[in-house]
Amino acid sequence: MHERVISNTSPLLYLFRIEKIHLLEKIYGEVVVPYQVNQELEEGAKQGNLVPRLMDYKWLRLESVRIPEFLLLVPDLGIGEAATIALGMENPSDVLLVIDDMLGRRIAGLHNLRVTGLAGILMKSKSLGLIPSLEDCLGELRRKGFYLKQQVIDDMLKISGEIT
Repeated sequence: MHERVISNTSPLLYLFRIEKIHLLEKIYGEVVVPYQVNQELEEGAKQGNLVPRLMDYKWLRLESVRIPEFLLLVPDLGIGEAATIALGMENPSDVLLVIDDMLGRRIAGLHNLRVTGLAGILMKSKSLGLIPSLEDCLGELRRKGFYLKQQVIDDMLKISGEIT
């Protein structure tokens, strides 16, 4: 059995905005999304934000948190992050969470859940030859409002071989 990948709102939203949401399918095949994440995206759409319609992607699978008590173990987070972690905690042995929120990443780590984020997805995409330029993607993300520290960007570009 291969790892179960569960995505939070931010990676889906920003990959969609830079027209790279397909990278998730190319790297992971199927990606699970908690219903709460879909609700966050639908709320954003109602407010006039450009968001992906998850039903348009056959490789995304919406799931409910089966053990709602797990949501209570994840305080101080938005409902999307909490649901993503809660789904991961239901079967933690072979799961990868896609979360950008720092507190969410820390809480996932405390529960021994593996985590990646938008930066990790782009690094993996570059290493697999799915994107020609990491620098272009990072620049586009910045223009769309996604924040990464300059040092993180520089490190990513060095590791990927785009700068020396």
